[in-house]
Amino acid sequence: MSALDTLEQQLGDAVERYAAADRGFRPSRRSRKARWSLVAAALALVGAVAAVPLFPSSSSRADALPALAHARTDVTGVPRLRRAVGGEMDLHRAYAFAFGGRTGYVLTSADGAQVCVALPDPPAGYGATCASTAAVVRRGLLAMLVAPTPDSPPSRIALLLPDGVPAPTIEYRDGTRRTLPVRNGVATATIRGDGTLRWTAKDGERSSAVQRSEPEGDLYVDCGDGRVVKAESKVGPPARWCRG
Repeated sequence: MSALDTLEQQLGDAVERYAAADRGFRPSRRSRKARWSLVAAALALVGAVAAVPLFPSSSSRADALPALAHARTDVTGVPRLRRAVGGEMDLHRAYAFAFGGRTGYVLTSADGAQVCVALPDPPAGYGATCASTAAVVRRGLLAMLVAPTPDSPPSRIALLLPDGVPAPTIEYRDGTRRTLPVRNGVATATIRGDGTLRWTAKDGERSSAVQRSEPEGDLYVDCGDGRVVKAESKVGPPARWCRG
């Protein structure tokens, strides 16, 4: 029996004693003792409940991501990375992973509340997808570089996964299926054709469309929440197409 269960039982016993003492109530020492037993048990129970966190702390949430447990790379000298991830990210401790012959990074903010996956995107530098650590622990974090034309090198993805989930898969439209290798909670893949990426997260099954390249004349936007949506035009910020 846990300490909380014990306190709940003590509270129930105190309520029974209080009810018994209250029948034909007289301000006797016994009834006063029953009342104080109830108050003491209630206060102890409230204290115990308050001491049990309803949500894990930022640091414990980060511990649920294997990549952050292996974050030992100082990236303060990596050109253009800070501009991609923002000034709140801790550049002294990042997790580095191979990505298309270059290096991608998983970073967290100094307070552990935010996580970013930064992918090398030459010649611009890096592209980054970020989310709250709590959200990443629940559903993972997908970052992708979509090839702009069919003549470009194929699209690539990186999927940051929480601890204890199975390897993701890609199901291509031609019927083939591929299980992605995962190292320290990061799965990467080169997208050879159009299909669907599927993975199991803490909050259930998730999926995202993947494509070898953007179709001619169309623009697709990665919303950072598992959705890739088609933009109706190339004018305006890409995030506008993720609303709703």
